[in-house]
Amino acid sequence: MSEIYGRIGVLLTGFVCLMSLKANASVWQPVKSISAGDVHVVWHDPQDPQQMCAGTKSGLYCRAGGYDDFENVFHLPGSVQRIHAIGLDPANDFLYIATDNGLYSADRSWMIFNRENPAGTNPDKSIFDVTVHHKNLYAATSDGVFTRGVQEQAWRKIPLPTKDPGAFHLHSDQIFLYIANLQDVYRLNPDTGRLKRIFHVYSSASNIDKGEQDDPPYEPKSAVADIQSISFLDEHILVLAARKGVFASFDHGEHWVRLNSVGLPVNDINRITFLSDPFKREENDPSLVGNETDRILNLLSRMVVASDQGVYLFQEHRWQPLVHGMMTNAVYDVVSLPPSTLLAGTDHGLYKMEIDGRIKSDNKHPKVMPPPAFTYEDFQSAQMLFREEPTIQEVQQWAIIYAEVNADKIKLWRRQARVRALVPSVSTGIDRSATDLFHWNTGANPDELQKGKEYLDWDVSLNWDFGDMVWSGDQTSIDSRSKLLVELREDILDQVTRLYFERRRLQLELVLLRDLDARALMDKEMRVEELTALLDGYTGGRFCHGLENWGREMGIKG
Repeated sequence: MSEIYGRIGVLLTGFVCLMSLKANASVWQPVKSISAGDVHVVWHDPQDPQQMCAGTKSGLYCRAGGYDDFENVFHLPGSVQRIHAIGLDPANDFLYIATDNGLYSADRSWMIFNRENPAGTNPDKSIFDVTVHHKNLYAATSDGVFTRGVQEQAWRKIPLPTKDPGAFHLHSDQIFLYIANLQDVYRLNPDTGRLKRIFHVYSSASNIDKGEQDDPPYEPKSAVADIQSISFLDEHILVLAARKGVFASFDHGEHWVRLNSVGLPVNDINRITFLSDPFKREENDPSLVGNETDRILNLLSRMVVASDQGVYLFQEHRWQPLVHGMMTNAVYDVVSLPPSTLLAGTDHGLYKMEIDGRIKSDNKHPKVMPPPAFTYEDFQSAQMLFREEPTIQEVQQWAIIYAEVNADKIKLWRRQARVRALVPSVSTGIDRSATDLFHWNTGANPDELQKGKEYLDWDVSLNWDFGDMVWSGDQTSIDSRSKLLVELREDILDQVTRLYFERRRLQLELVLLRDLDARALMDKEMRVEELTALLDGYTGGRFCHGLENWGREMGIKG
C-alpha cells in the first residue's frame, strides 16, 4: 500500500501521471511537431508511406523524418484559409494542393509553389478536391469539375446533368473517375466521355439496395452535404458515407448495399479509410469474390471512420470509438499507414495510434492489443483510491458555472423579458420660448419698459406596453441566444467529460501497471499534469482546489 500511496502523492503534488505504453497500441498520441490547431487533411504517398503531409489553416506541414519532424513547407496567404485535399501525380512527381485560396502545385523539393486558375475561375475560389487520373488533372469547385492534361495549360469544364453544378469529392479507380456533389455521385469514363449518375441520396432505400436510382425532382442545395465521403478499398470496392447511412458497391456503383452503421454517427462522418492489409490478395480471394456476407464482413473489418464524434473501428460485430488519449471529438481526416499506424487530423492537431493486429483473408476482425493482465478486483480497489476526488458531476457543474452557460440563465432572461412590460418607458421634455417678453411698468413714475422672465414649458410622460407580458420582440433574440448557449454548454461538457475520464483512465493504469519504464512513466505523468491543468482551467481553479482538499484528507503533502 505504501507504494500505491506514493504513486498517488506524485499524482497530486505534480498533478501528474499517464498510462502504460504497453497499452499504447490502443492510445492516441499527439504529434507535437505540428503546432497548428486544426488539421483538416492528412495525406501520404501510397508508394512511399514515409512521405506524408498534413494540411492546416496556417499551411502545409510535411514529414522530414520521424513523426516529430514535420516542417512547415507552405504558408497559405490571407486569413481564414483551409487546405481541403492533396493530390499526387506519381508520373511527374508533382503534388497538387486544393485550398480556399485556389489550387497550388509543387514538386517534392517544396521550393516552388505555383498557383493554378482552373478554366478562368476566380483565383480565390475554393477548390474542394483534386486528383490525377489517366494523365489528367481534375479539380472540384462550387462551379463544377474542371480538367486539363497534366502536361497542358488549358482547362475545360465537365458538364454535370444537374441544376447544382458544384462538386466536392473526387475519387478514381483503375477505370473510372467518381464525382460527388451534395446529393449525387457520378461515374465518368474518361476514355469514352460517358457520364452516369450512380447514386442519389433521395432514392428509396429499397432501390438503392437493388441498384435502381430514382430521378426525383431537384432538391434545393442544402446547407450541409448529404454525401460526406467516398473511398475505395483495394481498387475493388467503392464506399460512400451519406446522411442516410454507409453504402458499398462491389461493381463500380451499379448496385449498392447498406452497411451496418449501428453505433456510428452517420450524420457527422468526415472521412472513411481502410486499415492497411499486409497480405497480397489473389483474384479468387473469398474476401473479394465470396458470398456477399463474407465480402461485407471483410469490408467492415477494415473500415476506419473519422467523424465529429471521434474515430470509429468495426470490432466484435459493432462500431466502437477509438478515443483513448485524444483530447477532442472533432476528427476531420484519418489515414492508415502500413503496417499498423493510424494518423488522425483533428481540431487539436495531429494524433497517431499504433494498432496491433493484422487483417487476414479469413475475415478475422482486427484486434487492438489486449490490456495487461490484472483482475477486476484490482480495478475496483484502484477505483476506491480516488473516490474522494471531485466527481464528474461536480466538475461538469463547476465548468458550467465558470463559463456562465447554466440553463437557469435562459429562464431568467425570459422572466425578465415578461416583467419588463411592467416597467414603463419614461420620456421628459422642456420647451423654452425664444421670444423676449417686454412690458410697460406703470407703477413707476415715469413708466418703465421692463424685460419679463423667460417662458419655460416642461412635461413628463410614462408609457406601458402590456402586450410584452404575452410576447415581446426580445423573445426572438433570447431564442437565438439560448440556442448558441446550449451548443456552447454541450461543447464544454463534452470536453470536460472527455478530459476527466482520460485522466482517470491514466491514473488507474499508473496504479495497476507495474512494468512501466522511466520514459513511459515520465510521459504519462506529464500527460496527467496537462489534463489536470486543462480541467482546472475549465472550472476556474475549482478542480485543483478539490484535489487539494482530497490530498489533505489523505494526508498527502503538496
